[in-house]
Amino acid sequence: MSEAVVDDIVAVLPPLLQSLEALGFVARHLNPPDFDSVMEAAGTPDQALQAIRSRLADWPEEFASVRNSLEAASDAALAAFAGLREVQHGSGDMIAVFRALRYAPRAQEALYPLAAKLPPVSDFFVDPRLREDADLEARLATPAKENTGIIHDHNEPGSRGGFSLYVPEYYRPDRAWPLVMALHGGSGNGRGFLWSWLRDARGRGAILVAPTATGHTWALMGEDTDTPNLGRILDFVRSRWNVDPTKLLLTGMSDGGTFCYVTGLENSSPFTHLA
Repeated sequence: MSEAVVDDIVAVLPPLLQSLEALGFVARHLNPPDFDSVMEAAGTPDQALQAIRSRLADWPEEFASVRNSLEAASDAALAAFAGLREVQHGSGDMIAVFRALRYAPRAQEALYPLAAKLPPVSDFFVDPRLREDADLEARLATPAKENTGIIHDHNEPGSRGGFSLYVPEYYRPDRAWPLVMALHGGSGNGRGFLWSWLRDARGRGAILVAPTATGHTWALMGEDTDTPNLGRILDFVRSRWNVDPTKLLLTGMSDGGTFCYVTGLENSSPFTHLA
């Protein structure tokens, strides 16, 4: 890379990663009565990112893939903060907050391809408690194996019934791997919810599956079209990767958490753990 491009990356990455950390903080601690105090605690990393964003504009074309990832991630993070700031300043409600936070996983999805190229990005996508693990660092530094990383199957925004998948880049077929299937909340989608679990899966070595409900939310009432779909998805994953049948975790948030028990407690359920 040219010295100028390296300088721009060094300038942009800290406020971008700090902005993403702050958005994660807001999402984890969000409680409507405490929204203003949560925003104050999150700080203003978006201001630094906004100030430095223009440095990505005039890069040589040979670095377009890196620039495009940084631009898309920065713009999504800034869009999230713009929505949050509007509510903070009295314009909008908690629905607007949830809509703003939907930009956070989009930012992470845009940034993730750079994890293989830029160590600070790779560190961001690891649980902070594992960032000093030398063995993990060595595994992540090896070239990604075939059919690993982020995979989407009929799971574009707005679609229903598909799934997103993460297979650790250091996957080896000679041993069985634990699997986590994580169910999004009502009206959400698996493509976005994948990022809630990616750090843990990447750092601890688990295959992660994030399906999208077949309907507007999970089949908590009426005909259950989701349980057969989850079974289909699980069968697909198990047919292509070596999954440990004794370590199959089904978990979820909100409606997804409720549906974990609806389907996971059935006698025919393949899942060994619920949370």
